[in-house]
Amino acid sequence: MPSSLRRALGVLIAAALLVGGAAADIVHLKTGKAMESSKLSEDPNGDVTIRMDGGGSVLIKRDQVEWVELSDKNAAKEEILKRRKPGTAAAFCDAAAWAAYHGMKAEARSSWLAAVEKDASCKPAHEALGHRLFEGKWLEADEFQKATGHVLRGGKWIPKEENEKLDQGWEYVDGKLLAPDDVKRAKGFVLRDGKWVLQKDLDEAAAKKAAFEREEKEAESKRHDPKDDAAIQTKYGSGWRLYIGKRYRLVTNVAATPEEFDKKLVTMMDGFWDTYCETFDVHPIQKTLHNIVVYNTHEEFDEAPGSVKGAYGVYQHGETFRPAVLWYMEKLRGSSFTSRHECGHQFVAHYLRQDGEGWFGEGIATTFECTGDVPFQDHLYRWEVIRGAVIDPGGFKLTDMITGKQADKGTIYCLGAATHKFFLEGADRAYRKAYQDYLKKGDTKSPEALAKAMGKSMDELQKEFEAWVKDMDSKRNPLIKRPDKK
Repeated sequence: MPSSLRRALGVLIAAALLVGGAAADIVHLKTGKAMESSKLSEDPNGDVTIRMDGGGSVLIKRDQVEWVELSDKNAAKEEILKRRKPGTAAAFCDAAAWAAYHGMKAEARSSWLAAVEKDASCKPAHEALGHRLFEGKWLEADEFQKATGHVLRGGKWIPKEENEKLDQGWEYVDGKLLAPDDVKRAKGFVLRDGKWVLQKDLDEAAAKKAAFEREEKEAESKRHDPKDDAAIQTKYGSGWRLYIGKRYRLVTNVAATPEEFDKKLVTMMDGFWDTYCETFDVHPIQKTLHNIVVYNTHEEFDEAPGSVKGAYGVYQHGETFRPAVLWYMEKLRGSSFTSRHECGHQFVAHYLRQDGEGWFGEGIATTFECTGDVPFQDHLYRWEVIRGAVIDPGGFKLTDMITGKQADKGTIYCLGAATHKFFLEGADRAYRKAYQDYLKKGDTKSPEALAKAMGKSMDELQKEFEAWVKDMDSKRNPLIKRPDKK
């Protein structure tokens, strides 16, 4: 727009504000601005002339005007009737164009339809009505889409071929129709081990893993302090020896050959660290070695401060040098089962939660006893208790165990372990992830909390648990017997 016209329009806009109550026509410009004037005239080409009260005028060309809103609606309708009067298709088109230019949409459509009725081949009218020419015939918009093989989907007409692809899982991404795999890639996914995962998540996981490995490496370099060895050696005195592993320190006076006992036991316990982490789905940074104290005889163990007479071992949380205290049992593979049990307690207390009592804590510890070289259902007398309670004659209830109503030691150790094993390994691990979260923060005294975490009622879980026990019992090796007690 020339600068002289912009200035003139500025004057006109200012003047329009002074029109007051007088009826005024409104010129809507393509720039989005609008001007009012009570002295407006149009020429046959649609150019608009605005005359000012003080003299002078401004011509606004048709190509700068979006539409003109006339204040005198009756006069406008008379103008349309006048233009329609010849009754020809051309007259109707002229009336329709004039009505459209003046914002009279209903009158414009009526005139376009009249033009088509007068002349079925009237191209301007058909185009104004949104009709499309197909094989020599003018069709309405929807008819044209159907005739050209389009399908209405989600309020939008699309080619039939595209519709078929959408039915097959294709998607539009940034306006492009892509195959399912390409959709994943476009959305930032990559294929890893047969599964689509977000590259962003992989990058975050890789960064998290790298940070963990750096922290773990630093912790490992400081985990073993020789000063602690010296203090422990002084505390226990002659006849006692130490064996240092990656995560555990053995303190023992067992008479068995060190190479046959020390290394084997500590290596096994170091290996079980990953089992603990995987069970709870946690990866803690271990900053100090954990100690395993093993006495040569049961009598020595019974006399040790803090030990429980007659027990296989005891977990002492508050004792710096003796978090797991055991005695050597040749019949039980060099106390390996008891080591797993006590160190299972240790892991729960140090890295998971402090309320792992009863069926929860003892059951977890016993579960670790049964991990590795002996199948769970073949583990000595543990399965005898489970089978007797659940199958012969039955009647064991998960709810009773959780609430403490059924709380004898055999139930706590054996059936607690079976409960953990079922939710972690049974049903094709369907409950595993939810149960890992429950182990870390669930209410271990509320059956309702367990049911909510697993997404099923306790009655449903009870039936599944009993079926699992029966299935495991059918797989038990009947040749494995409990060793005779001495």
